[in-house]
Amino acid sequence: MKKKSKIIIIGGGIGGLSLGPLLSNDSFEVEIFESEPTLGGRANIIKEEGFTFDTGPSLLNYPWVYEEYFSNFGKNFYDYVDLIKVDPAVNFVWRDKTNLQLSSDINKLSDEISKFCPNDRNGLIEFLKSSQKKYDLAFKNIVTKNSSNVFSWLINAGITNLLSLGLTNSMYNEISNFFEENKVVEALSSYSMYLGDSPYKLPGFFSILPYGELQYGLWMPKGGMYGLVEGLIKLNQEKDVKINTSSKIKKIIVEKKSAIGVILE
Repeated sequence: MKKKSKIIIIGGGIGGLSLGPLLSNDSFEVEIFESEPTLGGRANIIKEEGFTFDTGPSLLNYPWVYEEYFSNFGKNFYDYVDLIKVDPAVNFVWRDKTNLQLSSDINKLSDEISKFCPNDRNGLIEFLKSSQKKYDLAFKNIVTKNSSNVFSWLINAGITNLLSLGLTNSMYNEISNFFEENKVVEALSSYSMYLGDSPYKLPGFFSILPYGELQYGLWMPKGGMYGLVEGLIKLNQEKDVKINTSSKIKKIIVEKKSAIGVILE
């Protein structure tokens, strides 16, 4: 029997745990080395006095990404992770005591927005249509492709698509094209916080941030985000991926410009 080639993954965060099953097959033996005593990377937990706290991300967007991922192995994502929908997703409150609740139930959201401005009901529909085009383009041409520099990014995006991506507008101005009520624009523009920047500076392309949440909802794995990590650990075990915790890499062994192994501390 032919000996399998070995693949070493450094880091047992969500990225490393997602990669393991994809590489493990009849030709490759896969081993993950995680420096910490627990897996998950930033998506970890602290347990104190019967309570569990997420240390990093606490909510899940785009569950369809994980549905597609698990389907690669003939698996149902929801057999591994129990998701709870968070609805309403966000409640915005202003100093004048007015509030706006965002929901992925478009009828509910439309009613909420029309409280401020009836005309914005139609604006919401147009915003969702426009953002869907950007979103589909982003996942087809940009997010799922490697861009090592600005030129490869432009090639992947497609020169003819640049105007439709809203790159010549700020995120704030792009959203304000669809709504008359400033508070609605403020609420949707606040998603720039995910990138730690101002909606007045970010390109209009990032109007896909609120769209993704409105279209696909906001979700929480039962028991916290570590439920997703546990689901990925289970899949790795089923795919015979060997996992090592408390295993810090001291050095990557390189020969002839190729990595051939690692040395542990």
